[in-house]
Amino acid sequence: MSFLHVFWIDLTIVFQRASTLSFELKNHYICTKSIDSMLKNFFLITTLVALFTGCSNDNIQLPDVFVDQYVYLNNPSNINLQSPGGWAYENGGIKGIIIYRISMDEFKAYERSCPHIAPNLCSVLHVEKGITVNCECDNKTFLLATGEPLDGASHGLKEYRAYLINESTLRIVN
Repeated sequence: MSFLHVFWIDLTIVFQRASTLSFELKNHYICTKSIDSMLKNFFLITTLVALFTGCSNDNIQLPDVFVDQYVYLNNPSNINLQSPGGWAYENGGIKGIIIYRISMDEFKAYERSCPHIAPNLCSVLHVEKGITVNCECDNKTFLLATGEPLDGASHGLKEYRAYLINESTLRIVN
């Protein structure tokens, strides 16, 4: 049972009890009428707030999947990772992994699934001009070097740990 559903039931019980109270206390009709009116307004306002803030797509968190893989930098498919600023796609994670070389000895590895949308057919990230990453579903943009959102997404890119084992082997783990 969701928080919103429990909250709705609790408020309904409070509203019913307040209505019963107004019938029992006939001598205090004016007072109970204003209490009843205040409770109705409170009920309406809290319901609207819960609906508009609790049902956002931006509250999505990507599931954790096991990642432990080796990337061979001498492999021809990873030629772009030979120098700083290079990037490559790799299998693994939920929708794949984006690897970005920061410097000669530092790499970043990100989940390729959009971090603010539940995984579906269009929730795939694409590298744009080697600088940003773009979500296919809603065109939200993220900075490739840091993973931070550039235009309003609530979450940055999901990052995996990436470190060099030797000059030609990179390990990616979560």
